[in-house]
Amino acid sequence: MPQHNGLFHTNGLSAVSELKVFAPGIQQLAVDDIQIFPNPAKDQLNIIVPELDGQKIMIVNIHGQQVYSSELINQHTKVDISLFEKGLYFVQILSENQNLVRKVVKE
Repeated sequence: MPQHNGLFHTNGLSAVSELKVFAPGIQQLAVDDIQIFPNPAKDQLNIIVPELDGQKIMIVNIHGQQVYSSELINQHTKVDISLFEKGLYFVQILSENQNLVRKVVKE
């Protein structure tokens, strides 16, 4: 530790002084303001995004296959999921620098 120049040294002693956990390039949307309901859902999913800024919505199944994609043009969007198979889905709300992912169960 006395030879602190940011590099590890052979047979030297190193310590972690600070740790920041984050996903690079992903910023948080206002999570409390975005609503996705009902959960679990049967036929329809409601998505409310109070402040639109070019967001897109994408729904992906547990196999990573995209099953729905659309631009968000209204603050309240209704998605017909009646033809989706029962199971777990990931709803992603994407904009240029932001990404929000929520889990939704289809009954």
